[in-house]
Amino acid sequence: MNLRHLVFFKELARTQHMSQAAENLGISQPSLSYAIKKLEEELHVPLFEPDGRNIRLTNLGETYLKYVTVALNNLDAGDELLSQLVNPNTGHINLGERKISCVNA
Repeated sequence: MNLRHLVFFKELARTQHMSQAAENLGISQPSLSYAIKKLEEELHVPLFEPDGRNIRLTNLGETYLKYVTVALNNLDAGDELLSQLVNPNTGHINLGERKISCVNA
């Protein structure tokens, strides 16, 4: 399983719009479509379905999103913990979706 595909999945679930999610992720729309297709093939389930000009999560996609969110949050927390253990004088302040590095001199 590709971690990037999980990040892509989470962003697409948030925006429910392929082009907007691709722009937010800094990748092309075809690259995002390909990654989501590969993830769905690997899981053997459809995660999204068309909804007019947008897309929406299937019931299985909604269930999977809960687990992906927890997994990605845990990975972020692990990264933060390791960073603090290696250099206890630094940290991060979360402002929305952005992290700002801080140094305690």
